Amino acid sequence: MLKNLYRTYSILTSPLRTMPDFLMIGAHKGGSTSFYDYIVQHPQVLRIYKKAPKYFDHNYHQPELWYRSHFPPVWKRREGNTMVGEASQDTIFHPQAPKRVFELVPQVKLIVLLRNPVDRAYSHYHHLKRLGQETVSFEEVLKLEPGRLGNVIEELSQNKDSDMHHFMNHSYMARGLYVEQLERWFEYFPREQFFIDTSENFYADTAGVYQKIIKFLGLPEWLPANFKNSNPGGYQPMKPETRQQLEAYYQPYNQKLYGLLGKDFGW
Repeated sequence: MLKNLYRTYSILTSPLRTMPDFLMIGAHKGGSTSFYDYIVQHPQVLRIYKKAPKYFDHNYHQPELWYRSHFPPVWKRREGNTMVGEASQDTIFHPQAPKRVFELVPQVKLIVLLRNPVDRAYSHYHHLKRLGQETVSFEEVLKLEPGRLGNVIEELSQNKDSDMHHFMNHSYMARGLYVEQLERWFEYFPREQFFIDTSENFYADTAGVYQKIIKFLGLPEWLPANFKNSNPGGYQPMKPETRQQLEAYYQPYNQKLYGLLGKDFGW
């Protein structure tokens, strides 16, 4: 009841609410949930109603004021040098998202944590398996993916309505083609508005990467009391032959990514 009342109040006051200073746009299963939990502990970062409004991908049919209603009132910003942001990890993947973000918040800072695409795909699969949405093997879903996706990415690129369910849920391999996704974003935003690192670096040196992101956002140095993984999940290792197959598939895309970013992630 109280939650519904608060949501109604937020929508009614949406014209008086701020817009985001930063977006954590992905990648899916790359650590965005943990990162967002850490960043909102900073004394100069405000929490929002829901960390992942998914406005620029799932919910773009909603009016702009619906999106704005997720953020704090503008007077909260007057209480100090505060920032606010959100973490919709599907945003990087939607082909229309860069244009949509640019049209609404062109000065926003964009944070990207890219995970080894082989491991990302396997984690994605096990996430859906735990939810009961996948019942066949990982190897089988990889075979099913082209048929499930069909022309959906091309259709969404042309701003046509399409089947978002398969696009978002069954894009195990497609989501790991980071170079294609970032090329679309770089058409709209200059490189200096991006912070890009790997999930592997983030988890190996969480405090170090956290401080780099804090500096990127222009916030004072500060660390949470601890860095607890907010979204852990365990599963059996991938079959070696499946890993080899995926590594071979991603190899040319990863090389293009390294060239685009000027850094080799060693995947």
